[in-house]
Amino acid sequence: MANRQALEQRFEDESSIERRKQREGLMQLADPKPLVLATAQHFEAVQQAFGNLPHLQSVVQHLLEQLKLQVVLERPLKLGPLLLGGEPGNGKSWLMHQLAACLELPKLEFQLAGTADTLQLAGSSRNWSNAAPGRLVQFLAHCPVANPLILFEEVDKSGASSHGVPNDILLMLLEPENARTFEDKYLGVPVDVSHCSYVLTANNVNLLSAPLLSRCQLSSVRPPHTEAAWRDMVRMLYTQMLNQEGLTTLFMSELPDETETALIDRCVSLRALRRRLAQGIAAAIAQYADPQQLKEQGGALLPLVQAEMLPRRGVGFLG
Repeated sequence: MANRQALEQRFEDESSIERRKQREGLMQLADPKPLVLATAQHFEAVQQAFGNLPHLQSVVQHLLEQLKLQVVLERPLKLGPLLLGGEPGNGKSWLMHQLAACLELPKLEFQLAGTADTLQLAGSSRNWSNAAPGRLVQFLAHCPVANPLILFEEVDKSGASSHGVPNDILLMLLEPENARTFEDKYLGVPVDVSHCSYVLTANNVNLLSAPLLSRCQLSSVRPPHTEAAWRDMVRMLYTQMLNQEGLTTLFMSELPDETETALIDRCVSLRALRRRLAQGIAAAIAQYADPQQLKEQGGALLPLVQAEMLPRRGVGFLG
């Protein structure tokens, strides 16, 4: 990713203990790193994860087309640059993290909302007493592969400061030629970050510059638009939550129709649905006063949907 000799020359005059530690970590950028190749298993994992979610098919189909070609040509995994646009709460971040899991790629996430500083992306000059490398090169130095997934959240809400504009750094990263010679200000040595997959989210794509939009494949992420799609979504989220929290031995593996109906009733976003599921699971556990009572319910629990979880006015497809 970076030239070893150039890195050694860059750090040869370091004297402080702290900077020597940084040098040891950053020198790993000169070590050869493998590229994760696209496989049929990756393709099938994406299909399986999103195949029953029709409201996401426009996004997923674009990804599958890329993966299909990479599998056939035995190329490294690389997505995008992809820009996911749409109103908050409808699953843009969730979709990004699910993709990383399906592709089994290491990931780094930048939250750009309210950020007006490029230092976390491109580091600060070593002439400063508190100089530090950016998070990107620090992550890549320790990353076991050369093609991780880099996530940029809410790029439409980033600002500007005396250190520059974050979106200017994004423009460099999203342009393959520039990405091959990306230069962190602290490091001062070109680093090849062109193998990374870059995925961005924005609530309002109209606030983004034309150059940034031109570098990305724009896909809109909307909430489910039918009752059947909402039911598919709640089943997927329920299974994921049980697995993530280690609750599969306590709760029923499938939701009855009436529980699904209660969970999706008047739900207006995926964020609200996840919150309602989490609250329902917590309420079910809270029914039992001690661990033994809870353990005795093994495999029989269901999320409890209480009146206070529901909005007061009917909004959404169920009214």
